[in-house]
Amino acid sequence: MQRMYVQSHIASSDRGKAIAHDYLGRWEVKMKAAFALWKNRMAPVFDTALTIRVIEADPDGSVQDTRERLSEEAPLRRVLHLRELGVEILICGAISRPLRQLVASYGIQVVPFIGGEQQDVVSAWLRGDHELAEFTMPGCRGQGRRRRGNERCSGRRYRE
Repeated sequence: MQRMYVQSHIASSDRGKAIAHDYLGRWEVKMKAAFALWKNRMAPVFDTALTIRVIEADPDGSVQDTRERLSEEAPLRRVLHLRELGVEILICGAISRPLRQLVASYGIQVVPFIGGEQQDVVSAWLRGDHELAEFTMPGCRGQGRRRRGNERCSGRRYRE
């Protein structure tokens, strides 16, 4: 499903949706994203992250910013908490394949392998950089690709 906006920038997701915003960073529709945190940085692994920063961007340009504590219990409780908050996009560091599939099964888009200072990542996302390429964790440029043998996350072979 694509939403069009006059002079909009479209960033495609891995689930075939599209996110539209104008060049001033205003959203066509309300968007809610969760950023997995560890101190002032993106959490390196979502599976063990205890805090998320929830950003809600409205079409009028306003932004709501809250922090939530995640359950240390079963992964399903964590995903249900994201769903209860109305999160549509989860931006995180590494995430285990079963948890990523569970999150996606609840209709939440996952943008994995993102690292760096959380404020920088959030600012880039609010500006419309939805791929967050400059924040991709080292060795994981081809996010979502399966590793085989002596391949890196990018799928390129290297010699030992």
